[in-house]
Amino acid sequence: MNGFYIEQVQSLPDTTITLLSGKKLLVQENEEDVVNAVQHFYRRVGLVAMTQLSTRGEGEAF
Repeated sequence: MNGFYIEQVQSLPDTTITLLSGKKLLVQENEEDVVNAVQHFYRRVGLVAMTQLSTRGEGEAF
């Protein structure tokens, strides 16, 4: 999955990824692992500043 399409990651208690299109995906990984993977992706493609996350509600917003 391309990290650029992820808008939000939440634990509801299952980990749910909300894409920019509004589509929601249920994944096996926990929220922390998903956030770390997205941060690693941003660093790898040179968007280090994008790894600073802000919180919206219960999930992490990108």
